[in-house]
Amino acid sequence: MSALFELFVALLGVASTCYLVYAYCQFIKEEVHHFLHHTPPV
Repeated sequence: MSALFELFVALLGVASTCYLVYAYCQFIKEEVHHFLHHTPPV
């Protein structure tokens, strides 16, 4: 039972890490998009 619980915790950690990376990438993409569109061409 403890092994199953450890596996569940490990999967939860991996899933949360993947979600954080995905959210971070989305945030960066939005920031870059916003920056590019609001910077006047030199």
